[in-house]
Amino acid sequence: MVKIRNTMEVRPRSSRSHSRRFLSSSMSLLGFVNTTLSEERRRLSEGLSGIAHHGDTEGRLRAIEAQMATLVRRGLLVKRSLFFIASSVFSFVLTSFLLYLAYVSGAPLDRLFAFLTPLVFLAGMTFLLIGMIAMVLEVAASYSSTLAEVGMGPSGRGGGSG
Repeated sequence: MVKIRNTMEVRPRSSRSHSRRFLSSSMSLLGFVNTTLSEERRRLSEGLSGIAHHGDTEGRLRAIEAQMATLVRRGLLVKRSLFFIASSVFSFVLTSFLLYLAYVSGAPLDRLFAFLTPLVFLAGMTFLLIGMIAMVLEVAASYSSTLAEVGMGPSGRGGGSG
């Protein structure tokens, strides 16, 4: 029988090296974003043309104002979505607690728990549905604003159908 020796030695990397690499890449990304924003701010303040796809300072400022309204709307959608999803989790935990109380309490409170438990569960399902609808609307708003920013959406210069 031939014995094959494994020549590749696998050394586990420390989590510290992964976190350093992640931190350094995150810092370089933040540096790039900061440099890009600083450059755009400098161009806006000097009044240079050719900023992004708008071509002038006034057009870029109007686009930023339009984006602000979209960002506020998206922020409200995210806030509502998180509220309803957290409420659904609370309702499901409460449902489990009610099931435990029904098991422990016995006959005198069976009718009360038989009424409350499905009601709380249905409330949780409703909260979850509303939260997911709000999240889908936020993702759709995010996608359409991205298309508009790169000039492919209905309000962008590209005029694409997206």
